[in-house]
Amino acid sequence: MNHPTLIIPYHAAAAAVCAIEITQRQLQRRLDRTPVDDPEHEAWAESVSVMQAAAEAIAAAAPGLPRLFDAVWCSQCGRAFGAGDHGYSHCQDHTGK
Repeated sequence: MNHPTLIIPYHAAAAAVCAIEITQRQLQRRLDRTPVDDPEHEAWAESVSVMQAAAEAIAAAAPGLPRLFDAVWCSQCGRAFGAGDHGYSHCQDHTGK
């Protein structure tokens, strides 16, 4: 089954990605403050992942949406990811990318 390609106007996509990234940063700060052994830690981590996936989906649907940075990296391992809107703090954040 083929689905039609979703094209989002540039200004709407840029605004949506910006709003999602602000929320993602807020969730990430909450995750960073939550001890790893706290039962809520996994839920916060999942929330951050969901927001990242949403931002990536919107960016993919908006042809030509510029990335915030020309190059991003993982702070833990130093791996480069090219242009992007954010880097990674830990290798587990970019596993599979």
